[in-house]
Amino acid sequence: MPRLIRTVQEVEDLVRGVTFFSTGGGGDPVKGLRFLKETIEDIGEIELADVDELPDDVTVCTCFYMGSIAPRTPEVEARMKAMGLTTREIERVLPETVKALERFLGKTVDAIVPVELGGLNTSAPIDAAARLGKKVVDGDYAGRAVPEIVQITPSMAGKQLTPMASVDEWGNVAFIERVRNHECAEALGKAISTVAFGLVGQTAFVMSGR
Repeated sequence: MPRLIRTVQEVEDLVRGVTFFSTGGGGDPVKGLRFLKETIEDIGEIELADVDELPDDVTVCTCFYMGSIAPRTPEVEARMKAMGLTTREIERVLPETVKALERFLGKTVDAIVPVELGGLNTSAPIDAAARLGKKVVDGDYAGRAVPEIVQITPSMAGKQLTPMASVDEWGNVAFIERVRNHECAEALGKAISTVAFGLVGQTAFVMSGR
């Protein structure tokens, strides 16, 4: 049966739980909590679907944040200003990266699976799915937060990671069509995030419901 999240208390419990079980990683829970609270206010409820409820022929992807949360030094701030990165264009990058992937694929993504447990990397994919009107699976690909994409179950099972779409808060959009291996994808994804001077939203592992 699907699980419905309808109240702020349920949102707080969810974010607290995934932050605890992430064992220290998975992004900023304060941001994740704010996203979900705003979505509950805007939409009214969020549905989490059991993986067994997904039809075999639906298109599924994962989406996540990648990059650094290190404080910006005055030198970094100066570099950002020189590059024109002074006004943020996009606050919620994950919905935009899913839409970018759909443009690249030429078809609709039906459901999203969070990549890992974490205050942001579970909350933000749930938020993205709710705002895009897509299903989100009540589960994740790691069971905790992990340092690299090669440590999640689709990677270990040899599933194809690309195509991967990336969108940052400044409006930069990039696509990685093919990679030699998942280690290269990890390195390329993090390289893209350096241009954002922080975090970038990414999608990967397009699979069927089956």
